[in-house]
Amino acid sequence: MSSGEASSRPLFQRSSQPPSQPPSQLPARSVVITSSAPAPFDVWECGQIVLRSSRGTDFFVYPLFLHVASSVVKRESPILKTSDGIPLITVYELDDNGMEAFLKIIYPFPNPPLVGITQILSVLKVGKDYCIDAVRLHAKEALHTLLGVDGYRVFAYSCIMGMEEEAQAAADVILSNLLWAAPQLHYISDMAMISAGVYHRLLTFLSKDSTVPPDQRFLLTIGDQQLSVVAQAEAHDVNTYLDPATLERHPADVVICSMSKPFRTFPVHKNTLSMASDVLAKKIAGLPQCTLPSLPVLSLPENVDVVQLLLDFSYGVAIFYGLTTGDASGIPLLVKVARAAVAYAMPRLIAALKNVVKHLHVSEPLDAYIMAVECGWEAEARKAALAIISDPKTPKFPYSCSLEAARAKSYHRLLKFRADVQVVVKNVMWISYSPYSFGSSRPAAALPPEQPPRTLYGVEVTKVLTPEKMLELVDAVEAAVGKVGLEFD
Repeated sequence: MSSGEASSRPLFQRSSQPPSQPPSQLPARSVVITSSAPAPFDVWECGQIVLRSSRGTDFFVYPLFLHVASSVVKRESPILKTSDGIPLITVYELDDNGMEAFLKIIYPFPNPPLVGITQILSVLKVGKDYCIDAVRLHAKEALHTLLGVDGYRVFAYSCIMGMEEEAQAAADVILSNLLWAAPQLHYISDMAMISAGVYHRLLTFLSKDSTVPPDQRFLLTIGDQQLSVVAQAEAHDVNTYLDPATLERHPADVVICSMSKPFRTFPVHKNTLSMASDVLAKKIAGLPQCTLPSLPVLSLPENVDVVQLLLDFSYGVAIFYGLTTGDASGIPLLVKVARAAVAYAMPRLIAALKNVVKHLHVSEPLDAYIMAVECGWEAEARKAALAIISDPKTPKFPYSCSLEAARAKSYHRLLKFRADVQVVVKNVMWISYSPYSFGSSRPAAALPPEQPPRTLYGVEVTKVLTPEKMLELVDAVEAAVGKVGLEFD
């Protein structure tokens, strides 16, 4: 990143909350102000500013060291102050240990050791974002040492922290080590927080021996890939049910606020939401009373698209455009809506979404599986998983845009389930090919080359079997597969 690019960003993502009592001037030199930060950053001296860690600990530092280290920092100055009147910058990227290491690299101290993946990556991220070469180089050296022994964890945390370059470096290291590794699905528990889409791209990268497009990125956003259901809904003019004329006739009595950027508020009606959700009814009942024209505000963590669809359904507006015509581009959003519907106990919406899953079992079983798993619907998830692995056209690593809204763990469990099923199927087939299987007195013959083999759950039937014996084999396979468990939370 060039300094010109970085300078357009707010310094260390300053806190948006103003101090409760901003004083008009700095404290006197004789005033002793201390904090719980480690020395020498624990005692304030005249001319110092405060760098506040993500845990709320104040580090007193001389801005000169920051200015010398980074021209980006030099061009900006803090706009907030502590309760003591000291200029304040909150560094959300760094916890206490990360902040101490970061400052000791900038100050005239020996470079401190960086311990752990999260500390290395968080310090590296700050160094890269604000063009602090000393910090960036020291963190990269530490990361290079760690890559050789823990590539999977480096990949996982790089993705979690949105660091594409480091994720690619980790993937390269993992690939170079594959010759020495046992076959596996390349998954560790630390990947639980990355998306299934990222995990799919890692598997594809490793399976293709890195012969993927050079411009492919591991970190993608859903917005880059498909149209949201909300956009489709707007195209059908369904978002006009609460137009100004309607609200004038039936005034709103509560405001729903989406707390995920971009923020948006929705003036709505308590009774409508209370009938749609018992959980929302309790939340609304617990809001403080307001004096008109002010309205009580209920903040929800879901993003604007999800909140919009929850409200659409609460008001009886159809939201599942395109699904019946084969357009599944809105599935990732519906996955999030389904999660919210479960969290807010919205039975009618849950029933409607389960009907969507039933429809997807036939047309898009991977989408059905993702929706079912993310919502905790075990029976529906197993049915969809069996549909996926029984289809001979299913690729080694099936993909759908719904993976971008799902957890890597869910996708890994599907792949593991398929592997477990195929082991069982192969065992049943091995028995069926023996001379004494299913009451036969002769071993099964091999298929002629011109006859395409039949597959059962992705495993080819390579022997000639009579129709009766094939039925017996299918029954035996189904019975064995029925005992294979699909991991589920």
